[in-house]
Amino acid sequence: MVGIVAAIRESVALTATSAVFLLVLAIPQIVSTCMLLHQYEVQSGQETVEVAWQANNMDALQQKHECCGKSSAQDYVHLNQLIPPSCYADLQQTTDHLFLEGCIEKVQSFYESDKQRFIIVSWVLVAFELLCFVLAVFLAISFRNKQRRLQF
Repeated sequence: MVGIVAAIRESVALTATSAVFLLVLAIPQIVSTCMLLHQYEVQSGQETVEVAWQANNMDALQQKHECCGKSSAQDYVHLNQLIPPSCYADLQQTTDHLFLEGCIEKVQSFYESDKQRFIIVSWVLVAFELLCFVLAVFLAISFRNKQRRLQF
């Protein structure tokens, strides 16, 4: 809001203030992106699947990630259990609709891609904040030069 008011009023002080606010906003974003996000440990897909497997709560996981069993549908066969309907696309229990991949790999790749998306969004936000900072500085310089020219 300060930047909008500064641009409308063509105020050097307000424009410089908005540039400082943008820089103050960008610095913690850069620090958190560099230090926290890149060191952030991706949640273990195997751990998540194991907890769901032990709790006998695989249905939601299998439908969401389009997977079956911990490593494949053979996990159910080895336990002499029927393959649950959640292992099939659209819950149609035919062999051509069976999910072939295991949930550990699918959930792990989901967690890793989610982290990657978050890092990309964070860097885009940093770039946008720095671009706005540079534009605010140039706008403040332009307003100052315009005020100087009007004095002659």
